Amino acid sequence: MGNKGFHRSVLASSLALALMAPQAFAQSAMAGSNPPSAPQASSSTTPSGQPDKDKAVQMKAVTVTGSMIPRVEIEGPAPVVTITGAQIKQQGFTTLWEFLDSLPQMGQTQDPASWGSTSVNARSVNLRNLGPGFSLLMIDGHRVVDYPQPMNSQSNFQNYNNLPTGMIDRVEILASGASSIYGSDAVAGVVNVILKKNYQGDHLQVTGGGATRGGRTYGDVNFFGGRSGDNWHVVYNLEKSNRTALWGMDRPYQDSVADAGYGAWGPAARMFGYQYDAAGSIALSAMNGNGHYLTPPAGTCGKFSNSQLSQSHTVSTNGTQITGVTNNGYYCSQPALFQNWVLTPGSRSNNGYVAGEYDFSNGLQLYGSAALYDTVGISNTQLWGEGTGAFYDKTTGQVISQAVRQFTAQELGTSGNTHDREQNWNITGGLRGTVFDGKFNWDLSLNTQKYIVREDYTAFNQTAANNFFLGKQLGTTTVSGYSAPSTTGAPPPFPFTP
Repeated sequence: MGNKGFHRSVLASSLALALMAPQAFAQSAMAGSNPPSAPQASSSTTPSGQPDKDKAVQMKAVTVTGSMIPRVEIEGPAPVVTITGAQIKQQGFTTLWEFLDSLPQMGQTQDPASWGSTSVNARSVNLRNLGPGFSLLMIDGHRVVDYPQPMNSQSNFQNYNNLPTGMIDRVEILASGASSIYGSDAVAGVVNVILKKNYQGDHLQVTGGGATRGGRTYGDVNFFGGRSGDNWHVVYNLEKSNRTALWGMDRPYQDSVADAGYGAWGPAARMFGYQYDAAGSIALSAMNGNGHYLTPPAGTCGKFSNSQLSQSHTVSTNGTQITGVTNNGYYCSQPALFQNWVLTPGSRSNNGYVAGEYDFSNGLQLYGSAALYDTVGISNTQLWGEGTGAFYDKTTGQVISQAVRQFTAQELGTSGNTHDREQNWNITGGLRGTVFDGKFNWDLSLNTQKYIVREDYTAFNQTAANNFFLGKQLGTTTVSGYSAPSTTGAPPPFPFTP
C-alpha cells in the first residue's frame, strides 16, 4: 500500500509540474532576459537604473465594433478592419465613400448617374454584395437615420456621402454578420465611423484637382479645430466642397450615339455613314404621308447648336445579300446628342459639425454633438422636344405624318438637369458612466435626425408647345386616306426665344 501511495504521489507531482511548466515559461518570457534557472526579484528598473522596457503594460480597454464588451485593443471577437483618417487621405481618397468603395468586401451599388436614380446626392455601400439595406452605418457607435429616398425605389440605406472627412479619426469595418448585436440591417456587416474627440488648435486644408482626361474638377476647403481644458474638450469642423459634373462633352468618345462600336452599326450605317434618325438623334424633321423626310430649307440645320444636315437610308437584306436600298430624304440630326448629358453627377456641399464632452468629478461624462449638411446634386439631363402624330397642314396643303423638334439648351436656358437640394441635421446628447467599480458601463443618449430633399427638374407645357409650333387645331379632315387634325402652320424651321 505504501508503494502504491508513493507511486501515486510521484505521478501527481509529475502531472502538476507538467501543468505548471507553460505558466512558468510564460512568466519567465514576460520577465525579460532573466533565465528560468536564475529567478530575481521583480523590479521596475534595470541594473543601470533605466526603466524596464519589457515590463508588462496595462492596455486601455475599448469597445470594438461587433461587441458590446470592452476589451483590450489587441483582442477582438470578430474580424474588424481599421483605418485612420490620415491613411484615407494618404491613399488619395477625397471622401469616405470613395475609400469604402475601393475595398474588396464591397459589392456593386446603384450608379448615381443612371436614369431615374432616387439617390442623387447619397452614396451607399454594399458589404459582401448582400445589398445596401443590410450594411449598417454608425457614427461613434450610434445609428444613422436612413436616407429618405430608397435605393432603386425599394431598399432603405444610409448615406455615406456627407460625413465630415476632416473629423474622421478612424473607421472600423466589421465585414461579417452582426445581426445578433445590431439587428437585421447589419446582416452583411457594420461600418463604424469614429470621429475625433480631442484636438488643440486649428487646421485649414485646401485641396483641388480634376480628372486627367479633363472635366470632373473639384475643390475642398476644410477648417478643423478644437479647444480643451482639464475636464472638457470641444472640436469643430466647417467644410465646403464643389465637384463639377462629368459631362458628355468632356469625353468625346461618349458624346454621340455614333460612338457605339462598329459591330453595332447596321447595313445602312456601314454603307452611307451613321444613321442618326434610327437612333433617335434628331434635331428637326418632318415626314410626308409617304414616310419621306421633307428637306429643311437651306441653312436651317446650322441655326441650331449641335445640328447638321444628314441623309437617311434604309437597307434591306436577306442573309448576307442586300436586296434593296431606300433613300428616305434629308433631316437635321444631332451628332453629339449626349454632349450636355451628365455622365457622373456633380455636387456642392456646405457642412458643419461641433461636438464636446465634459467630465464630472464623480466619473460621469456629459457629451453632445450637432451636425448640419447642405448639399445640391446635379444629375440626369432631359432636353425636351416636340413630337407629333399625323396632321394636315392647311397652309401647304399636305399631310405631315410625323414631325420632331428637339429643344436646345440655349432655348431652354438650362441643360435640363435634375437638381436635388438636400438638408440633413443630426443632433445628439447624452450622459454615460460606470457602476459597481467600473464593472458595468451605461450610456443614456437622445438623438434627433432629419432629411429634407427637394428635387427640381425641367418640364414644359405640351399644349402651349403644340399651339406655338403647329397653330391651333381647326378641325379634322381626311386627305390621302389620313384622318388628321387640321392646323394653320407647320413646325417652324428656326430656333425660338423662350
